[in-house]
Amino acid sequence: MRVQYTNALIPVLVLMLVSLPSLAGVYQWKDSSGEIHYSDQVPPENATRGHSKLNEFGQTVEEISPQRSPAQIQLDNELAAIAAEKHRQSQLQSSKDRALIVTFSDVAQLDKLRDERIRLLDATIRLTKNKTNKIELLLEEAENRKIQYVSKNRTPPKQLGINILEYERQLANHYNQNALNIQRKQKIISKFAADRVRFLELQARN
Repeated sequence: MRVQYTNALIPVLVLMLVSLPSLAGVYQWKDSSGEIHYSDQVPPENATRGHSKLNEFGQTVEEISPQRSPAQIQLDNELAAIAAEKHRQSQLQSSKDRALIVTFSDVAQLDKLRDERIRLLDATIRLTKNKTNKIELLLEEAENRKIQYVSKNRTPPKQLGINILEYERQLANHYNQNALNIQRKQKIISKFAADRVRFLELQARN
């Protein structure tokens, strides 16, 4: 049986609890209108609300948090994920900052490394372009030979067809490699530009 008490009876309640050790305790809870109640049990319809358990001296010994709704749980999870990502980004930035300070003593060193990497990529791009030009000439010659055979109603040699396919394959590889190297160059330029700004910021702090 649930026993409910009004605020005016709390002093009497405490005396009763002292004299009745068998009573487990009193719960303080709020109804839907926000009114505070005291009873030996929390009504089922209010069990999901936050409430407190009191001892025989009227002191709070346990706080029961309100039951979270699915929407609240989802929101809490999303907020926790955002906080975790912010922490991860902060740790990552701290690691990058330490690497910049340890690796470079001044901005000139950073610029030098950037220029060296760009120079190497430019050399690779030029080499690939030269190979591409040579293969394009070979392909053009092979296709012209094929046209000559066909124009004379002659069957082109089998090896000529194989060569054309091989030139086309090599060209596709070189085009792809050259595009990748150009992308790498742009990434290096962007990365070092950001690192340069950050390095100067860190230097200014020190």
